[in-house]
Amino acid sequence: MQRTLEILDYGLLVAVILAGIYLAGPRIRRFLRRRENVARSAGGGIAAAYVFLHLFPEIEASHEWLGDAIHFVILVSFLVFFGLEQMLWRRSEAAANSHSSQVFWMHIALSWLYTWTIVFALPAGVAENLVIALLGSAAIGLHLVYKDYVLRSHHPDDYEFAGRYVLTLAPLAGWLVRVLTAPSEPVSDLSMALLAGFLLQNVFRNELPGYEHSRYGWFVVGVATYAALVLLTP
Repeated sequence: MQRTLEILDYGLLVAVILAGIYLAGPRIRRFLRRRENVARSAGGGIAAAYVFLHLFPEIEASHEWLGDAIHFVILVSFLVFFGLEQMLWRRSEAAANSHSSQVFWMHIALSWLYTWTIVFALPAGVAENLVIALLGSAAIGLHLVYKDYVLRSHHPDDYEFAGRYVLTLAPLAGWLVRVLTAPSEPVSDLSMALLAGFLLQNVFRNELPGYEHSRYGWFVVGVATYAALVLLTP
Protein backbone atom coordinates (compact mmCIF):
# COMPACT_ATOMS: atom_id res chain seq x y z
CA MET A 1 0.00 0.00 0.00
CA GLN A 2 2.79 2.41 0.93
CA ARG A 3 4.57 1.73 -2.35
CA THR A 4 1.39 2.22 -4.34
CA LEU A 5 0.69 5.57 -2.70
CA GLU A 6 4.25 6.67 -3.38
CA ILE A 7 3.97 5.85 -7.07
CA LEU A 8 0.62 7.61 -7.34
CA ASP A 9 2.04 10.69 -5.63
CA TYR A 10 4.97 10.90 -8.05
CA GLY A 11 2.68 10.44 -11.04
CA LEU A 12 0.43 13.18 -9.70
CA LEU A 13 3.48 15.38 -9.15
CA VAL A 14 4.42 15.05 -12.82
CA ALA A 15 0.86 15.88 -13.87
CA VAL A 16 0.69 18.94 -11.62
CA ILE A 17 4.06 20.24 -12.86
CA LEU A 18 3.06 19.87 -16.51
CA ALA A 19 -0.29 21.56 -15.86
CA GLY A 20 1.51 24.38 -14.06
CA ILE A 21 3.86 24.85 -17.01
CA TYR A 22 0.90 25.45 -19.32
CA LEU A 23 -0.56 27.98 -16.89
CA ALA A 24 2.76 29.75 -16.35
CA GLY A 25 3.74 29.66 -20.03
CA PRO A 26 3.87 33.46 -20.59
CA ARG A 27 5.99 34.06 -17.48
CA ILE A 28 8.38 31.24 -18.35
CA ARG A 29 8.83 32.59 -21.88
CA ARG A 30 9.53 36.09 -20.55
CA PHE A 31 12.13 34.68 -18.18
CA LEU A 32 13.82 32.73 -20.99
CA ARG A 33 13.55 35.46 -23.62
CA ARG A 34 17.21 36.55 -23.39
CA ARG A 35 18.36 32.97 -22.90
CA GLU A 36 16.27 31.35 -25.62
CA ASN A 37 19.09 29.62 -27.50
CA VAL A 38 20.70 28.38 -24.28
CA ALA A 39 17.35 27.13 -22.92
CA ARG A 40 16.42 25.35 -26.15
CA SER A 41 19.84 23.71 -26.46
CA ALA A 42 19.95 22.56 -22.82
CA GLY A 43 16.32 21.50 -23.01
CA GLY A 44 16.99 19.54 -26.21
CA GLY A 45 19.84 17.74 -24.45
CA ILE A 46 17.65 16.87 -21.47
CA ALA A 47 14.84 15.68 -23.73
CA ALA A 48 17.21 13.54 -25.82
CA ALA A 49 18.66 11.99 -22.65
CA TYR A 50 15.12 11.28 -21.42
CA VAL A 51 14.36 9.40 -24.63
CA PHE A 52 17.52 7.29 -24.55
CA LEU A 53 17.76 6.66 -20.79
CA HIS A 54 14.10 6.15 -19.88
CA LEU A 55 11.90 5.69 -22.91
CA PHE A 56 14.08 3.16 -24.74
CA PRO A 57 14.56 0.93 -21.66
CA GLU A 58 10.78 0.90 -21.19
CA ILE A 59 10.41 -0.04 -24.85
CA GLU A 60 12.79 -2.95 -24.36
CA ALA A 61 10.64 -4.10 -21.42
CA SER A 62 7.57 -3.89 -23.67
CA HIS A 63 9.48 -5.95 -26.23
CA GLU A 64 9.03 -8.97 -23.95
CA TRP A 65 5.27 -8.89 -24.51
CA LEU A 66 4.90 -7.42 -27.98
CA GLY A 67 7.97 -9.00 -29.52
CA ASP A 68 9.31 -7.45 -32.70
CA ALA A 69 5.90 -5.84 -33.29
CA ILE A 70 6.93 -3.12 -30.82
CA HIS A 71 9.15 -1.56 -33.49
CA PHE A 72 6.29 -1.45 -36.00
CA VAL A 73 3.98 0.18 -33.44
CA ILE A 74 6.59 2.88 -32.76
CA LEU A 75 7.15 3.43 -36.49
CA VAL A 76 3.43 3.66 -37.23
CA SER A 77 2.96 6.06 -34.30
CA PHE A 78 5.81 8.22 -35.59
CA LEU A 79 4.33 8.31 -39.10
CA VAL A 80 0.77 8.99 -37.94
CA PHE A 81 1.63 11.91 -35.70
CA PHE A 82 4.12 13.31 -38.20
CA GLY A 83 1.41 13.13 -40.84
CA LEU A 84 -1.12 14.83 -38.58
CA GLU A 85 1.24 17.74 -37.92
CA GLN A 86 1.98 18.02 -41.63
CA MET A 87 -1.74 18.08 -42.37
CA LEU A 88 -2.32 20.85 -39.82
CA TRP A 89 0.56 22.88 -41.25
CA ARG A 90 -0.77 22.53 -44.81
CA ARG A 91 -4.26 23.51 -43.72
CA SER A 92 -2.88 26.58 -41.99
CA GLU A 93 -0.92 27.54 -45.09
CA ALA A 94 -3.79 26.92 -47.49
CA ALA A 95 -6.52 28.60 -45.46
CA ALA A 96 -7.44 32.16 -46.34
CA ASN A 97 -7.33 32.81 -42.62
CA SER A 98 -4.46 30.76 -41.17
CA HIS A 99 -5.72 31.55 -37.67
CA SER A 100 -9.04 29.79 -38.27
CA SER A 101 -10.86 28.32 -35.31
CA GLN A 102 -11.02 24.86 -36.89
CA VAL A 103 -7.26 24.62 -37.36
CA PHE A 104 -6.71 25.98 -33.85
CA TRP A 105 -8.89 23.34 -32.19
CA MET A 106 -7.26 20.59 -34.23
CA HIS A 107 -3.90 21.80 -32.86
CA ILE A 108 -5.33 21.82 -29.34
CA ALA A 109 -6.77 18.30 -29.75
CA LEU A 110 -3.41 16.93 -30.94
CA SER A 111 -1.50 18.68 -28.14
CA TRP A 112 -4.08 17.51 -25.60
CA LEU A 113 -3.71 13.88 -26.73
CA TYR A 114 0.07 14.22 -26.63
CA THR A 115 0.15 15.60 -23.09
CA TRP A 116 -2.48 13.14 -21.85
CA THR A 117 -0.49 10.20 -23.20
CA ILE A 118 2.73 11.41 -21.57
CA VAL A 119 1.20 11.05 -18.10
CA PHE A 120 -0.99 8.01 -18.80
CA ALA A 121 2.01 6.08 -20.19
CA LEU A 122 4.47 7.41 -17.61
CA PRO A 123 7.44 4.99 -17.43
CA ALA A 124 7.71 3.05 -14.17
CA GLY A 125 11.29 4.25 -13.77
CA VAL A 126 9.99 7.81 -13.68
CA ALA A 127 6.89 7.23 -11.57
CA GLU A 128 8.73 5.33 -8.84
CA ASN A 129 11.53 7.82 -8.18
CA LEU A 130 11.05 11.39 -6.98
CA VAL A 131 14.26 12.77 -8.50
CA ILE A 132 13.63 11.10 -11.85
CA ALA A 133 10.00 12.27 -11.79
CA LEU A 134 11.24 15.85 -11.39
CA LEU A 135 13.83 15.39 -14.14
CA GLY A 136 11.27 13.82 -16.47
CA SER A 137 8.90 16.71 -15.81
CA ALA A 138 11.68 19.17 -16.66
CA ALA A 139 12.51 17.33 -19.89
CA ILE A 140 8.90 17.26 -21.09
CA GLY A 141 8.08 20.65 -19.57
CA LEU A 142 10.68 22.48 -21.64
CA HIS A 143 9.11 21.01 -24.75
CA LEU A 144 5.65 22.10 -23.62
CA VAL A 145 6.97 25.65 -23.24
CA TYR A 146 7.87 25.51 -26.93
CA LYS A 147 4.41 24.16 -27.79
CA ASP A 148 2.88 26.96 -25.74
CA TYR A 149 4.93 29.52 -27.66
CA VAL A 150 3.87 28.15 -31.06
CA LEU A 151 0.17 28.04 -30.21
CA ARG A 152 0.28 31.48 -28.61
CA SER A 153 2.04 32.93 -31.67
CA HIS A 154 -0.42 31.56 -34.24
CA HIS A 155 -3.68 31.77 -32.28
CA PRO A 156 -3.19 34.43 -29.57
CA ASP A 157 -6.83 35.23 -28.80
CA ASP A 158 -8.27 31.71 -28.89
CA TYR A 159 -5.33 30.24 -27.00
CA GLU A 160 -5.38 32.76 -24.18
CA PHE A 161 -9.17 32.65 -23.89
CA ALA A 162 -9.63 28.88 -23.81
CA GLY A 163 -6.83 26.81 -25.30
CA ARG A 164 -4.34 27.22 -22.46
CA TYR A 165 -6.87 26.08 -19.86
CA VAL A 166 -8.04 23.13 -21.93
CA LEU A 167 -4.43 21.90 -22.21
CA THR A 168 -3.91 22.39 -18.48
CA LEU A 169 -6.48 19.64 -17.88
CA ALA A 170 -4.71 17.10 -20.13
CA PRO A 171 -1.94 15.91 -17.75
CA LEU A 172 -4.34 15.79 -14.80
CA ALA A 173 -6.81 13.75 -16.85
CA GLY A 174 -4.01 11.40 -17.92
CA TRP A 175 -3.05 10.78 -14.30
CA LEU A 176 -6.67 10.31 -13.21
CA VAL A 177 -7.42 7.75 -15.93
CA ARG A 178 -4.15 5.96 -15.14
CA VAL A 179 -5.08 5.68 -11.46
CA LEU A 180 -8.75 4.75 -11.93
CA THR A 181 -8.23 2.16 -14.67
CA ALA A 182 -4.91 0.66 -13.49
CA PRO A 183 -4.08 -0.30 -17.12
CA SER A 184 -3.02 -3.86 -17.81
CA GLU A 185 0.46 -4.71 -19.06
CA PRO A 186 -0.64 -4.96 -22.73
CA VAL A 187 -2.38 -1.57 -22.55
CA SER A 188 0.64 0.01 -20.83
CA ASP A 189 3.03 -1.48 -23.39
CA LEU A 190 0.96 -0.28 -26.35
CA SER A 191 0.60 3.17 -24.79
CA MET A 192 4.36 3.35 -24.24
CA ALA A 193 5.02 2.35 -27.86
CA LEU A 194 2.59 4.99 -29.15
CA LEU A 195 4.16 7.59 -26.87
CA ALA A 196 7.63 6.63 -28.11
CA GLY A 197 6.72 7.42 -31.72
CA PHE A 198 4.90 10.60 -30.73
CA LEU A 199 7.69 11.81 -28.44
CA LEU A 200 10.51 10.97 -30.85
CA GLN A 201 8.75 12.89 -33.59
CA ASN A 202 8.28 15.90 -31.34
CA VAL A 203 11.70 15.89 -29.68
CA PHE A 204 13.85 15.42 -32.76
CA ARG A 205 11.74 17.57 -35.07
CA ASN A 206 10.87 20.44 -32.74
CA GLU A 207 12.87 20.30 -29.52
CA LEU A 208 16.40 20.24 -30.96
CA PRO A 209 17.32 23.71 -32.26
CA GLY A 210 18.72 24.23 -35.73
CA TYR A 211 22.41 24.78 -36.27
CA GLU A 212 22.00 28.53 -36.50
CA HIS A 213 20.32 28.68 -33.08
CA SER A 214 22.01 25.82 -31.27
CA ARG A 215 24.61 25.98 -28.53
CA TYR A 216 26.36 22.62 -28.67
CA GLY A 217 28.05 23.10 -25.32
CA TRP A 218 24.74 23.70 -23.58
CA PHE A 219 23.22 20.73 -25.40
CA VAL A 220 25.98 18.53 -23.97
CA VAL A 221 25.44 20.09 -20.53
CA GLY A 222 21.77 19.11 -20.71
CA VAL A 223 22.58 15.52 -21.69
CA ALA A 224 25.36 15.19 -19.11
CA THR A 225 23.29 16.69 -16.29
CA TYR A 226 20.37 14.36 -16.86
CA ALA A 227 22.61 11.32 -17.35
CA ALA A 228 24.64 12.06 -14.21
CA LEU A 229 21.55 12.46 -12.06
CA VAL A 230 20.10 9.23 -13.44
CA LEU A 231 23.31 7.34 -12.68
CA LEU A 232 23.60 8.82 -9.18
CA THR A 233 19.93 8.25 -8.27
CA PRO A 234 19.27 4.87 -6.61
